[in-house]
Amino acid sequence: MSTGVSTPIGIFLVTGAAGGNVPLFPGGWTPYPLTNGDASPITKGQVCYMSAADTARIAQSDGTEAQATAVCICIDDSVAPGDVGKFVFGGAVPDIAAGKTPITPGYLSATSGVIATAPNLAGGQYNVILGYWLNATDFQFNPQIPILN
Repeated sequence: MSTGVSTPIGIFLVTGAAGGNVPLFPGGWTPYPLTNGDASPITKGQVCYMSAADTARIAQSDGTEAQATAVCICIDDSVAPGDVGKFVFGGAVPDIAAGKTPITPGYLSATSGVIATAPNLAGGQYNVILGYWLNATDFQFNPQIPILN
């Protein structure tokens, strides 16, 4: 998978293993179909990484660097193992939580797929800024590279 700026106005493209480019527009999102590569369901709001050809797995900050490289969020209620679901790679993601404090950052948690309110600062684990809460329920997803503590 590769990402890059495709035009001067900041439209980003994600190239999947199937070969298609998916445009990502700042301030919005385009759902992309990915297969759940985990042994358990991936649910709405869980943060994932790409493990293989168009395959998403649940991300976590206390695993490998690949597992901490969060790139997408599930927007389906639940995606069973081996099934295809909808994921977004950036932008404002509505209705994925409740009771969050607006304009506070979200970090990848050591708990699989969770957006935490504090960074994971444990030695030998990864600190990943995922974005920030727009309001109590909506998250602005803009994942950064994992930083090893």
